[in-house]
Amino acid sequence: MLFLSSLIVPALCLSLKYFPNTKTSPKETILAAMEYSSEQDQIIVFGGQGHESLSSELSIFHLAQQEWEILKPGPVFPNGRHSMASMISADGKFFYIFGGFMGNGPTNEIWKFSLEDLSVKKT
Repeated sequence: MLFLSSLIVPALCLSLKYFPNTKTSPKETILAAMEYSSEQDQIIVFGGQGHESLSSELSIFHLAQQEWEILKPGPVFPNGRHSMASMISADGKFFYIFGGFMGNGPTNEIWKFSLEDLSVKKT
């Protein structure tokens, strides 16, 4: 099970909301990036520190369907990391991550995920 203790975004506050643990639920992590897209009505989660390693998993929780979607990394995809900054673009079409701590130290990379076609690009 995954519990969301507090996520505050403009004009929306989700608190103590339960997300179902389905066969496609994301791996358990801490210090992951997480954002809410009001345009897509979904929560996006990336990375974090797992039990034994850093995660590079990108997961989307579709609120209307109450279902997780786990995206499979392609040839261009960020390495696992935790403690990164994240944001959703003003138009709700892109999810960005910046920096974070990778196994060999901090990074200043910026990655852009399209929430429309699910493409990924290092900027």
